[in-house]
Amino acid sequence: FGIHHQHVIGDSHSAAYCHVSYPIRHRLWTSWLLCTGGSARGLANDNSKLGYRQTILAHLDRIAATSNASRKVLFCFGQVDIEFVYYNKWLSDDIPNSCFNFIDCNAFIQDTVRRYVSFLREVADKGISVSALGILPPCIEAPYLKRLLTAYAQLRPLHDRARGPLLRNIGLANVPDLRTRTFIHHLFNEELAREARKHSIGFHSVFDKLLGEDGVVKLDYLSALGLGDHHLGCPSFQHHCADMLRTAALEAS
Repeated sequence: FGIHHQHVIGDSHSAAYCHVSYPIRHRLWTSWLLCTGGSARGLANDNSKLGYRQTILAHLDRIAATSNASRKVLFCFGQVDIEFVYYNKWLSDDIPNSCFNFIDCNAFIQDTVRRYVSFLREVADKGISVSALGILPPCIEAPYLKRLLTAYAQLRPLHDRARGPLLRNIGLANVPDLRTRTFIHHLFNEELAREARKHSIGFHSVFDKLLGEDGVVKLDYLSALGLGDHHLGCPSFQHHCADMLRTAALEAS
C-alpha cells in the first residue's frame, strides 16, 4: 500500500496535473518540473532557444543518482507547438498563404511527434519509466489567438527582419476556428499515442473527457479569465486528472 510517486515535466499546461488534490485512496504524490514555453520539438535540439533539453536531462540524472527516487516520469509537451510554433512557422514566410493548409499542418504534427518521441526514447534508454501526456483542447476563439500571436511577435527585437512580415501576416491570416483547432489537437494526440506505443512508451490523456456535445471544450473548464486565457481552469477538471494519473502510476508499477 505504498505511495505512488511520479514526476511530471512539462510546459505551463502541465499545471493541470500538478495542482491536483488527490483522494486519499489514490495514494499519489507528484513532483513537478515546469518548463514554461517549452516546445516538444525543442527537446530533441541541443541548440533550442530555451535550453530545456539540457535542464531536463540534468534533472533526470539527479533522479537516477538517487537510489530511492521514483523513476516514473510523465512528459507534457506539444501544446506550445500546436498553438503557437506552427502558426509562427506558417506565417513567417515572406509571402505566406493566408489560408490555413491542413496538409502542411498535418506534416508539422508528424514531424513534431517524430522529434518528441526520439527524445522520449533517449530518456527511456536511461532506465526511466516514460509516459507522454496528451495535449489539452484549445479554449480560445480565433480572434484571441491572433491577439496572442501578435503580442508574442511584438516581443521580438526591432532589428529582427522577420518581425514586420510576421506581424503583417498574422493580421491577414485565416486562423482556423475553435472546432477545427480542437480537431487539430485531437490529431496530434492520436499521432503521439501511435508513435509512443510503437516504442513501448506510455500514453495517457484527459482530452476527450473535457469536450462537450458540440465538439469543443466545455465552458465549465475555462479559466476565470474565460475565452481570453489559453490555459484551462485546472481545478474544474482535477478529478479527471487525478484518475488519469492514478492509471498512469499503476501501469508503470
